[in-house]
Amino acid sequence: MSRKSSGASSAADGNYRIKILQEVFRFLTETGISDEQLRQDVSLAMLANQKSHKPRRRDRTLKLSDAGCILHRWHNDLRYLKKNASPLPLRIRGRAPSIEALVRSERLPFSSHYVVRELKALNLLRRTAAGFIPTRTDAIIRSLSPTTAQYASHAVTRLLSTLTRNLQPGVETPLIERAAFVPDFPEAEMKEFSRFVQIQGVSLTQNVNEWLEAHRGTAPHAVGRSNGRSRKARLVQAGIHVYAFCAPPLEI
Repeated sequence: MSRKSSGASSAADGNYRIKILQEVFRFLTETGISDEQLRQDVSLAMLANQKSHKPRRRDRTLKLSDAGCILHRWHNDLRYLKKNASPLPLRIRGRAPSIEALVRSERLPFSSHYVVRELKALNLLRRTAAGFIPTRTDAIIRSLSPTTAQYASHAVTRLLSTLTRNLQPGVETPLIERAAFVPDFPEAEMKEFSRFVQIQGVSLTQNVNEWLEAHRGTAPHAVGRSNGRSRKARLVQAGIHVYAFCAPPLEI
């Protein structure tokens, strides 16, 4: 990414941090906590954070959701597939099929070179003699980075936003928010539990993702008609987060 866009990038990075704090504050306020108590709690939390963590360098990186959209199109758009349905190796620049065209199709504000660099850093892309190919079908990474930090912040803010929305009076169609939990699961069986929820979770997310892709703003029915005139539908972000957890036993 060029130096010219660094100011806007810093503002964008700060924006998601502000959003996560706003959602946490809003949720705590709904529980009845006073502003003064909230200020005290925030100060204590900041002190505790300063003692336990060293400051990290701030980076503007591709979001996992952006990477996921690119990979999904690469594995499903016929222009980017071989006859055997495997992804075509792509050059960086040029008309479709190319990475530049993929980025443009997803309306992302990044250069193709920047996207290649980020996907390679996340081990989601590798270079071959014929061009670049994806290393997997989904955007899953196993390391701490600014990208995973941003993903975690989105997960928290969206959970709190859903909870707040569902608690509002008059909501006719609440968004799903469910949990399955036992307080005494044998730790020795965590590997089996992990395998089970991976299978169930992958199936759920794949089905939901296919439905969402078919209903994106670029789909034909995303444009409605009102009084005989065509109009663009109002677009929002929509999706699900799925995760399993393991925590220490409750103290009695």
